[in-house]
Amino acid sequence: GLIYSGTDELGMMAVLSLMIDHYGYDVKVAAVYFGETEGTSAGSAYDMETVKVNLEQHLASLNVPVVEQEEADMEIVVLTTPAQNILNSKYINRTIDYLNSNIAKGIPTILINSAPSVYSGSLEYRMMRECETSMLLSYSSWNTVGNSVGLALGNGISRYLYLHSRDNSSNKADIAFLKGLIFSYAKDISYQKGGGKELFNKYLAAKSWSASNFYQSDSQVAEVNSELEKLLKTSDYNVTVGDIIDNMTGHRYFKSLEGQSGIIRKINISNYSAPFFRTFEIRFDIDVRLSDATMSDFRDSMTVSMPYQPQE
Repeated sequence: GLIYSGTDELGMMAVLSLMIDHYGYDVKVAAVYFGETEGTSAGSAYDMETVKVNLEQHLASLNVPVVEQEEADMEIVVLTTPAQNILNSKYINRTIDYLNSNIAKGIPTILINSAPSVYSGSLEYRMMRECETSMLLSYSSWNTVGNSVGLALGNGISRYLYLHSRDNSSNKADIAFLKGLIFSYAKDISYQKGGGKELFNKYLAAKSWSASNFYQSDSQVAEVNSELEKLLKTSDYNVTVGDIIDNMTGHRYFKSLEGQSGIIRKINISNYSAPFFRTFEIRFDIDVRLSDATMSDFRDSMTVSMPYQPQE
């Protein structure tokens, strides 16, 4: 019954609504803002309400209450347009410090960057160098603020509900979750905001090929797909696909809400393509391998368990 300024996220919201009904748990969230404009700025030209109202309307449509931090099951951290551009670094510093604090405490956290164009990818550049990003439940900075909010809630709250319903997660579910998280980082940061899309546009322009047209031949398809992979794997720009893989490989992810985490052993991204010959829409495959090791009680002390098979 509600009409949002963004529509890309509505399918995700519908699935999340079904999951909330299925698990029968009234998840409660706390919202934490950095930038000091959540009550005054819409965040993008396509959003009709402030960032705070936008988030709260999405949550209200799911019957997810916003509560104080001490009562919350999880936190939603939102970076908004800075009150003054000169203070960009201050808000990024505070966001990074807060994320790292939540990760250290084992607090389930969703991250939304509602003003990626204002910060020019600086938050994400530092995230990939200073944060254990695999420990977030979800991330989004996709297109409009409404899109980002809906996508982040759909991914993050879904994962929380799943973990809340059992003692620990299955490897199959872990891999599915991590593929979704990696996909968000790769498309929102490395491609859309980190420079990959710009490089792809320049490549097509140099060929005098339209970025919003259909393919002309099979050979053009093969050439474009090959060059797209080279751009995203080898070119040096703000946050590369390689940066994301390096950041997450060997790091932890939430395997339960009781202090247990799994470890990512290997990530591979391959088969890049632009199926509709539009630079706004690319596709790729993600392969995730998990380590046999698990870590427990990372909030205070830490126990590492690694299976060992003795020699004969």
